[in-house]
Amino acid sequence: MNDLSVRILTAALCMSMASITMASACPYTEYAADATILVADTDICLSSAGSSVLCLVDAACRKVGDVAMTPYNISNIGIINWIEVTPAAANTRSISAIGNLSALTTFGGLTINCTATNPFGAPLQVTDMELATTVVGLAISHCPLHPSSFDRINWAKSSVTIFLLDFNGLESMPTNLPKSATYLVIQDNELTTLTGFRTWDNLLRLDLSENNLQSVADLDWSNLTTITLDRNPNLTNLTNVALSRRLTSMSIQGCNLSNVMLDKVSADAVAALQLSNDTDTNANEVVLFVDNAWPFNGRACDDAGGTKRVLHENYNICLVPDTPSHANWTVPLVLGSVGLVVGILASVWLYRRRRLRASQKDVRDSHINTPTSSLQNTKESTSLDLEALVLCRLDDADLEVGKTMASGANGVVSRGRYKNQPVAIKRLTAANHALLSDIQKFVQEIKLLAAIDSPHVVKLVGCVWTQPRDMKAVLEWMDSGDLRDCLANNPHLSWPQKLSYLDNIVSGLVYIHTMDVVHRDLKSRNIVLDSTKGAKLTDFGTARVDTSDTMTIGVGTYRWMAPEVLQSHSYSVAADIYSLGVVVSELDTHCVPYSDMKNGQGHPLVDTAIVGMVLSGSLKPTFSTTCPPWLHALAVECLEFDPAKRPTAMQVMYRLHQVAIDRMHDERNRMSCV
Repeated sequence: MNDLSVRILTAALCMSMASITMASACPYTEYAADATILVADTDICLSSAGSSVLCLVDAACRKVGDVAMTPYNISNIGIINWIEVTPAAANTRSISAIGNLSALTTFGGLTINCTATNPFGAPLQVTDMELATTVVGLAISHCPLHPSSFDRINWAKSSVTIFLLDFNGLESMPTNLPKSATYLVIQDNELTTLTGFRTWDNLLRLDLSENNLQSVADLDWSNLTTITLDRNPNLTNLTNVALSRRLTSMSIQGCNLSNVMLDKVSADAVAALQLSNDTDTNANEVVLFVDNAWPFNGRACDDAGGTKRVLHENYNICLVPDTPSHANWTVPLVLGSVGLVVGILASVWLYRRRRLRASQKDVRDSHINTPTSSLQNTKESTSLDLEALVLCRLDDADLEVGKTMASGANGVVSRGRYKNQPVAIKRLTAANHALLSDIQKFVQEIKLLAAIDSPHVVKLVGCVWTQPRDMKAVLEWMDSGDLRDCLANNPHLSWPQKLSYLDNIVSGLVYIHTMDVVHRDLKSRNIVLDSTKGAKLTDFGTARVDTSDTMTIGVGTYRWMAPEVLQSHSYSVAADIYSLGVVVSELDTHCVPYSDMKNGQGHPLVDTAIVGMVLSGSLKPTFSTTCPPWLHALAVECLEFDPAKRPTAMQVMYRLHQVAIDRMHDERNRMSCV
């Protein structure tokens, strides 16, 4: 080979290596070959004229198009230097993905307009979107989106306080939104439900106008100052929405509300607004914008135990009893269709049983077959042995206590962060005045949680205290609320998903029962959900009003209790199996147990009547005709009046797994015959 050939070959190899290096450095190589990705990159985008730092690139980071930038200001929300970005007129393709825009530092607001004519087309890819910290306003317009589009984005470094989505084809709320946002606008979409949507501490202004919402229900909006629901023509129900005197503007124009149910605090918040039909008002005015009258739904109000109240002379609501805000742990509920978990080995439980019995006997003794209030009141110095908690004690400096999510007679649950990770924090109400018995009970509960190591029981992260009375339990964060809310908000939840939750619940019972521990308060409110971790047992009874208050609204703990517990007799782990049978009825009907039962006058049964009938053995929860027959039969066994006739948790788990195995075999046989 002559020198010329060598030089040509060497040059070719160098060019090839350079090409490989460029390709490997491009972060978008997994995108489709015809992707058009919006990026901010001076090396790629700047033309000879040096006109823009923004452009469109393909999956190999090659420039494939320019963008047009239109500056404007949105002074009414405080951002002057805002730009709208659209594909240049010469481009034939719209924006299909958003990449790294962190080099765009000269603008405070950014609108990305994909110019998609079909909002239900292929969703815009935003996985690799990065923004400069100078960007405080972000709007995504005419770009097809899916509720899960933002799931893989880490908003922790985001400075976005104003987030707008319009004409994106969204049928439900996105499941991961920037928690730095104080103003959220999702308008001109196809929203039909707000299931799983939870506000956050920073959010003050919410605009959901021009959607297809049918019902706004069971939401805590007490933090919001501005609410806009205009032009949702199918919106007929506004029920159980918590509002507060922080509310300064509420607009419900172009809707057809016919069933409005609010508690007194929320109704007073609406009544305090000045009625107006003129949208051109002073920003400081406290205003209610509404056009159509609200007719009164007397039957629905009677069923809810409410009374009629008229607001602003022409707007009828049902005033329902005050209820504590639900403890919505977070953020958006994501329900995937997952199969039944199979194969939990009994040997694992036996091993854990031996290990935990040896080390935690003192913890168990205060929880075995004993009423909740059985702890004796002794001197704090001798009864509060905190030595067992030393190993799980956390540094108080690493813990941030946030917004209170639920409070009851004895306890408070707050959102928080530990070492910048989300957690739930439980503490005693009015700790300085807490009774010694309450402190003892709380410490014993923390000791029990410290002893439990199960993927189906909410984990104790640790605890913090300076003195026993200010003890805080730091608990695992579950991002999808509780089972009660899930069933109420998802009438079409699939049976595979329900059975997956049931398997998790039973697995949790197997674990604690091998420790001879009785849960004592198993119900849908004490089963919390996570989008990836499934269902877990928890016990936040002291953070919820489960006795006198809930007796009046029909969701009291008594509805889940076994007869022997109601009689205050000694009871065993079989009491939890009875409660499990009640939970199965909830999974089937999605209704609060016995809520369909009426007395002789046609009124719903109150808890006192239910207790009496359960004690006499004359009342069992309802099951629907769509409940799988094998599951109905299993639930009936769990609901046996005689505790000795109920199956154990291990037997229930075996039955669940056997059904799953039988179905798997049937499916294989069917496929082999095709």
